[in-house]
Amino acid sequence: MLRRSNPHEDQGVAVDLDLNLYRREVTVVDGEPPVRLSAIDVAPQAIQRTLVFLHGFGGHALQWAPQLQALAAENRVIAIDLRGHGLSDCPAGPYDVNTLVTDIERALRALDVERPFVLLGHSFGGALAALYAYRHPQDVERLVLVATAARLRLHRGLEWVFRLPAPFLERVRRVLKRHFFAPARVLKSMYFEAMCRWDGDQVFPALDQPALVIQGHRDIVFPKGDYRRVARLLPHAEEVIVPVSAHLVQLERADAVTRAIRRFLTPVPLSWRDATSHTAPLTAERPWVRFYDPGVPATIVVPDQPLHRFLDGAVRRFARRPALRFEGRTISYKAFEERVNRCANALLGLGVQQGDRVALLLPNVPQFAIACFGAWRAAAVIVPVDPRLPDDEVHRLLEMADARVLVALDDQAERAADLWPLRRTGDRVLVLTGRGDEVGRMGWRGHHRLDEVDNVIRWHEWLSAAGYARPRLRIAPDELAAILLTGGTTAPPPEE
Repeated sequence: MLRRSNPHEDQGVAVDLDLNLYRREVTVVDGEPPVRLSAIDVAPQAIQRTLVFLHGFGGHALQWAPQLQALAAENRVIAIDLRGHGLSDCPAGPYDVNTLVTDIERALRALDVERPFVLLGHSFGGALAALYAYRHPQDVERLVLVATAARLRLHRGLEWVFRLPAPFLERVRRVLKRHFFAPARVLKSMYFEAMCRWDGDQVFPALDQPALVIQGHRDIVFPKGDYRRVARLLPHAEEVIVPVSAHLVQLERADAVTRAIRRFLTPVPLSWRDATSHTAPLTAERPWVRFYDPGVPATIVVPDQPLHRFLDGAVRRFARRPALRFEGRTISYKAFEERVNRCANALLGLGVQQGDRVALLLPNVPQFAIACFGAWRAAAVIVPVDPRLPDDEVHRLLEMADARVLVALDDQAERAADLWPLRRTGDRVLVLTGRGDEVGRMGWRGHHRLDEVDNVIRWHEWLSAAGYARPRLRIAPDELAAILLTGGTTAPPPEE
């Protein structure tokens, strides 16, 4: 969705990004089980700076959503869910400051973040940002601390709540789940292992980076004096007090916080004559860009994700809404994902490996979408083949694809076996399905000579025997996903 911008306002992203499409998983602990963090990573073509955002105690990455949206047109923006928070893994522990900072170090390495970058932290995330800058001064160009205090001890009444046993604290958290995005055991461990031990008086005076301190005028989560000392302790700090705001100032007064960050990163031009557009380098090769409305980006950032990951965000947001409609029946996103995961695990159970081809001799039926996403989750490559093509063309395409698995309708069974002969070695598998299998309409299935062949299997039995947990495979965004063989209407597809 595009929106018109006032040319006198700060220029931000004019396209509302679905930030969940830009999520990536990064492994910070290789073990059994591993620890993975979820990170939002948006990178435009022309990057001015890299901005790394850290949320606070009990928060999550999307608490920086307004700033991510506004600053992503010109900068690479990264927001990380800390361990135990948001969509990151929740290991048993530890949750001390050293572990959390080490997680950040490893996540930035895995994300291949170019140094130096700007580090922004909210509340306890500000403490982690300051400690990271203290340990890696050459990595951090500038520091932005929002609602961060020199000490992070809660008022006595609130601290008493965190002394409750974890099961009782979890009941309290569920009542306040809009404010806490981590389980009670994580909150309890992090508060006593990390927050209570934070001492900004030791860290802030040693920082040499330019720093911006943003505080909410009505923030009473920590004592006022602990907030005020931050700017005085930092050697090169400027302070901004945002009126009519409390602890989540970056959400409560998003525009004011974003303006303060912009001014801190890039000095405001004295007049319109001094202003320059981030689209300027592109106007030579794309002259139409100069006619864009103010605030409209010259390019749209394409999420750097493998295709199957887009399903994850859809399931989180629309679990009960229809994903597929077929012959009067619907399949929800949650049910669709379960079928996709079963299909992926079933393919892996057949020995399908990364880069193996899965051919789909199917019309528009739910099995096509399930097999498509299932193959992607198994790191396989799909090869769609139109069953309406003549036999010689289907045979040629299937042989060109060199597929390990072929999925076809029952009424195509004999044809599929003739055009794609099953080998005695068993390295080819034919999966047969009925048109209404996925909507509860099995229909009539004729008997044919393939009923007793070992490497011919039925769709429902195949999926039912597979697990529904999502396979955890590392699939790079630039891996081959599909081979689309087409010659249009006037010629056959070219040979590889």
